[in-house]
Amino acid sequence: MTAMLQSVLRITRFNTQQSIRQKYFDVKWRENRNLPRNPNSFGPLTNLPDYSFTDGRPVPYGTNQKRRIDKQREHLIKIKKLVGEVDRAVERHKCLQEKIQQEKQQIIDGKLKEKGKKILAAGTEVDVQVNKS
Repeated sequence: MTAMLQSVLRITRFNTQQSIRQKYFDVKWRENRNLPRNPNSFGPLTNLPDYSFTDGRPVPYGTNQKRRIDKQREHLIKIKKLVGEVDRAVERHKCLQEKIQQEKQQIIDGKLKEKGKKILAAGTEVDVQVNKS
């Protein structure tokens, strides 16, 4: 009895290991060909309706198809939100960099002034006479 049980367990374990290997190879084969991991998750058999009317009326969605459409809409909304956040962050970073650059330029402009004949006063150029002693 125990020998029979051991052989059954051995066969079961072999079949389980073989099916796991087969699934692994199938997944690798599909990934190498840029196919989805699950062949039933995407394609004409899952995305298209099961039947059509001869007069051209639209077919109501199936329960799984409706669920899949709702899930895709949720993903779309989330993607739009996240892309908007990234765009706002990029714009904010750009504005901050421009402000920093302007502040640096103001500091440089404040430090460097012409000396001698011309001084900027109230936005107009004024000639200044140099005293020669």
